[in-house]
Amino acid sequence: MTSEFDTGVGELLRRAYDLNAAPTPGLMDRVRETLAGAGASRRRARLSRPVAVAAVGAALLFLSVAAYAAGRFLRAGELAELMDVPGMAELFEGQDVIELDQSVTVGEYTFSLRAVTRSEQDVYSSSSEDRGHFYAVVAVTRKDLEGLEEIPPREYSEISGDVTVTPLVKGCAPWHVNAVFNSNVLYKQYEGAAYIVADCDDFTCFADQGLYLGVCTGRYVSEDAFLFDETTGQITANPDYRGASAVFDLPLDPTLADSDAAQTLLERADSLYPDDGVVYEPMLDEPSWERSQRLFLWSMGQPVPGTERTMTPDENGQCVYETVYDGRTVSRTFTWREEAETGRLLILNEAEGEWSPVPFDDVVCVDVDAQPVWGIYLTVDEDLTFIAEIVTLPA
Repeated sequence: MTSEFDTGVGELLRRAYDLNAAPTPGLMDRVRETLAGAGASRRRARLSRPVAVAAVGAALLFLSVAAYAAGRFLRAGELAELMDVPGMAELFEGQDVIELDQSVTVGEYTFSLRAVTRSEQDVYSSSSEDRGHFYAVVAVTRKDLEGLEEIPPREYSEISGDVTVTPLVKGCAPWHVNAVFNSNVLYKQYEGAAYIVADCDDFTCFADQGLYLGVCTGRYVSEDAFLFDETTGQITANPDYRGASAVFDLPLDPTLADSDAAQTLLERADSLYPDDGVVYEPMLDEPSWERSQRLFLWSMGQPVPGTERTMTPDENGQCVYETVYDGRTVSRTFTWREEAETGRLLILNEAEGEWSPVPFDDVVCVDVDAQPVWGIYLTVDEDLTFIAEIVTLPA
């Protein structure tokens, strides 16, 4: 049952910050904690509504606008309870949790880092894998959606599906060492914010080197989203990025470092981002499904032996890929051109009727839930030799 005190606090907060919804439990708790600092004897005194409102007004002098920006969002533990994923609530109430409550507003977006933690087990699937897990909770809002109790489905999909959350390592280029291609993500919409829970390999093995959490719009970490100082190793958000990006420092215990595990992650980064001269730059104006598909097969798929073909374009800029797989004849005609402004190679995406950058993924087979099962992955070398092969995705 809501007390008279809570009613007064909530009303004052709504007036003070022009809220369209009730303050979150986290913010109410912060006010209570501030008022409680006067000592036990004062906490025993009964407050009438006028006195309570006056006391809350005084307490709010100690709460900055930045503190409110963080307090308006759910705590990680509260979010975990709402998501109803077995083991997640206990995970974010455990002793390894670091609650940060840091918010950054960039353009139309506000990114709020709620908490990070680590675990030896995967709470999503309860599987036992030979690796640790790192979890981060980030709340995302857009200015045009502020005050809404529920985000419209289309806008929610754009926020949650097109924001990347990943650890970044001091001293390593963010577009080379990140967790985009080996992470699982859960989403939850609650009172005008999209919450993202990212699960990836345990990057705390870099604790003695320095660890950040990077957040950016777009499906991948492009070379434009963050700035990397090769001299100091520091990573910062790029204010000139066409989207929005933010970098949060993670205060980790250096004793968590593990040089062997760190070396394994670096080797994995080398395998995912080979130095083959092909640089992928995400296009922010691509349709969201096309962005989600881009490089998905390459990053997650397994090449099928015997399906690789090398092709040379004809005078019309076309090359044909043909093979037999999964009981069917697979044939795709690829048409390419060079983008005049950047010199980037583009492939005609016939399904979308638009031009897409190389490397290029073409999903051929999907399951009953419209999830990709296998498809064609296409690359090109400096001699304009095109190489395509079938890749399959894990079930």
